[in-house]
Amino acid sequence: MHRLAIAKEVGDRAGEGQAYANLGCAYQSQRDFIKAIKYQAQDLAIAKEVLSLHASGAAASSQGLKEGDVIRMIDGEDPFALPHRNGALDVLRLRDALKGGDRAGEGRAYGNLGNAFQSQGDYAKAIEHHAHRLAITMEVGDRAGEGGAYGNLGCAYQSLGDWAKSIEYQTHRLAIAKEVGDRAGEGQAYANLSTCHMHLNEFVKAVAYFDAQHALAISLKLAHEQSDAALSMGVALTLHVRASPCYWR
Repeated sequence: MHRLAIAKEVGDRAGEGQAYANLGCAYQSQRDFIKAIKYQAQDLAIAKEVLSLHASGAAASSQGLKEGDVIRMIDGEDPFALPHRNGALDVLRLRDALKGGDRAGEGRAYGNLGNAFQSQGDYAKAIEHHAHRLAITMEVGDRAGEGGAYGNLGCAYQSLGDWAKSIEYQTHRLAIAKEVGDRAGEGQAYANLSTCHMHLNEFVKAVAYFDAQHALAISLKLAHEQSDAALSMGVALTLHVRASPCYWR
């Protein structure tokens, strides 16, 4: 607190920011995550002023988590507030990435924040943060991260009932998963694509993706996923037959 008071007195904005950062870390170590978020948000705001244009201007201006958003989370004004612990940790990661010019770390922080917003049902903010992550992964050439970002965006749009948009992103996710050998991601893409096509009553396509998911689960010896895919494929086939003009009731 003394360092903060002195920094304010002499107009040392960088020192003031560091003091806020230290206070945030101290409260984090005490597991007081509400105060940790508050002080890290103040540090982040000051960092935007004193860092270079690349580190704070261009990068920070593109990020979705503003100081006001964090303060509203603390004050309880945001009905879809991040869990305090995860919010504090992700603010720390984002701040450190911005300060260090760590674009890959910045991308991961955006992805974590996107997942947190999505878990709270705030899909608009989830999409905003996942989109930031996607842009950064493409910039740094992180194909696996790019695939994950596409998958998360697809899931967010799926939650909004935008099946066409979800299919678009999940198709990218599937292609990249195959390219980088991400078998788990491939299976998730098959499952999500199947679900989207089911909602669009495109049962033939849904069956094809469920079949691919089932085959992959067999090859990976994933009994639970294998059973789920087989059951879902049966439902899709039944609905396809019932939708046929030749179906007799």
